Amino acid sequence: MTVIRKRHDFIVGPENAYVDKAIVYKNKLPIYKDVLGLTDELIAADVAVMDDVISKKETKDIAVANASAKIEELNESRSVLTPYMRNRRSEIMSHPNYTKAIGIDLGIDITYTNQDTKDMQPEASINKEGGYPAIKISKQGTDGVRIYSRRNGETKFTFLDVCNGTKYIDVRPKLDEQLPELREYTFYYIIKGAQVGKESIIYKINL
Repeated sequence: MTVIRKRHDFIVGPENAYVDKAIVYKNKLPIYKDVLGLTDELIAADVAVMDDVISKKETKDIAVANASAKIEELNESRSVLTPYMRNRRSEIMSHPNYTKAIGIDLGIDITYTNQDTKDMQPEASINKEGGYPAIKISKQGTDGVRIYSRRNGETKFTFLDVCNGTKYIDVRPKLDEQLPELREYTFYYIIKGAQVGKESIIYKINL
């Protein structure tokens, strides 16, 4: 066995770690003013450097929180836009003066492409609604997905259900209502009842 000696400097680890160190240094340094022969100017210079890092970390955290909120707002708007435009497209296309050229010009013309299902991999997102896992599924032109699940570290995924829509809520009660529970899911697309394509990545949620 080979043992090496690793050096750990002041600025090390994730940003939360070194910001915490900056806060400690800033607050503790004046205590040692006389012991270390520090001048007020030197302490002020050190504190200014620490404050710069701390304030920029706070600004960054606020920006990230705001960005997350804006992303959520955008996703909500998109969820409204899609069914709205599907209805409007139907209305426009049913007008007697509608032509395919108009549809192409407006970008609402329905087009089709061919895709080999063997390379298709389901995409989903998962959050909690009413305490239950709520799964949103991108069908990508398929008939839906087969859902497989395991709980609390079970070794194997077992078949849970088929979802032919774009949203599925797993309403199973927890194994023990008093304890936290990890649920994991994978999916396969289905077409005409047959499972096709690749298995999805594993999606996880804690209840």
